Amino acid sequence: MDLRVAPPKLEKIISPYLLHFLKSYSTTLSFDNQVLDLGSGKWRHANFMHRIGFKKITCIDRYTFPNQPDYITYIEHNLENKMHFIDNKFDIIIATFLFMFIKNRRGLIDEITRLSNHNSYLICTLNNKKTSTYRPALSFGNSTNSEDIIALLDPTFWIILHKNKDSFIAQRREGLTNG
Repeated sequence: MDLRVAPPKLEKIISPYLLHFLKSYSTTLSFDNQVLDLGSGKWRHANFMHRIGFKKITCIDRYTFPNQPDYITYIEHNLENKMHFIDNKFDIIIATFLFMFIKNRRGLIDEITRLSNHNSYLICTLNNKKTSTYRPALSFGNSTNSEDIIALLDPTFWIILHKNKDSFIAQRREGLTNG
């Protein structure tokens, strides 16, 4: 994986924690991995993942945006509801600034577990503030931190590989099935 194709000031384009994940775990990834970007917005992470070589990218957001790129599968969907995918489909699941807008966090974690493939990764960046430093009038939903969401992950299925106060990387344990 060659991150040299990344644009300058990349940390302003994608989550710095996603970049940390890619740099740290690139040897375990394949460009054929199925990527799911939950709460994708206007596909900033999907665009970057495609640019560095990933081919199978699905984005889900509750809003539709014009001019969707043809290299992603985009689904308009409220993530409070069950997603219509087969079990164990995705290898990389990105959830950036999502959980602060989700009321049924347990339900979404259960869906992520159902959709994750064995040895898949969950990259989660959260919000531990109520407003943006850069845009104080912008509301960011409910404040949350890593420990709040990690507590919802079933340790039978997930191992925490890395965490800080507002982000974590978890890996799905090999060989366990849902249900």
